[in-house]
Amino acid sequence: MLGRLSQQAAAWLVGMKPRSLRDTDAPRDKDGLYDGAALIQWLRERDGVDAGEGVTVKAQIEAVKLEKEKGELELLRRDLAERDRDFIPAHEINTIYWGLRTLSLDASKRAEKAWGADGKDFYAELWRSFARHFANLVDGEKEYILCTRSRRGKLTPIA
Repeated sequence: MLGRLSQQAAAWLVGMKPRSLRDTDAPRDKDGLYDGAALIQWLRERDGVDAGEGVTVKAQIEAVKLEKEKGELELLRRDLAERDRDFIPAHEINTIYWGLRTLSLDASKRAEKAWGADGKDFYAELWRSFARHFANLVDGEKEYILCTRSRRGKLTPIA
């Protein structure tokens, strides 16, 4: 039934206008008629459809390229981070945190002696603010803290 199709019927089968089909390299018989099965095969090859899964070959190639580019991008990001930034082990930051906590508690006690409850409240609020920001920095299971390094060598954490 699909063995010998006119240009009009073949164009309808592949979803093209007859004139557009005529201008393509679609396979035809010697007498100018189209074979339906050969026409469908030609269309699938032209559009890059894998006959097995119905996924376009073009889409498969693009997916592979995209994965490769994502990997390369991640390597470049890591390389830039290592050039312009430092990775500080989180356990070192935690040691600093607890050292500062001890110093802050000592300062709070001295402020309470000097200024009373206002001095203690001031240091308590100062510590709470610091602790909130610090918790955002080392929250979770981070192994390293990413920091930028200024030209003068000052490290600034990137949360």
